[in-house]
Amino acid sequence: RIAKSGVTMLVVEQNVRMALILAQYGYIIRDGVIMMEGEADHLISDPAVKESFLGGSVADTSKALRN
Repeated sequence: RIAKSGVTMLVVEQNVRMALILAQYGYIIRDGVIMMEGEADHLISDPAVKESFLGGSVADTSKALRN
């Protein structure tokens, strides 16, 4: 509902999985440097993001998105 109204929100969250599940677009920042940015769907399935921040397999992450 918020996205449809055109409101933008900035969420700073250490739980990368939760942040990307909630977001449409995201930035992966490490030590103050933007490491990656893009559509949340692409970030959450990116092997480098998965390996560094999410743990588990891409299938596990996709399953979490559906739940």
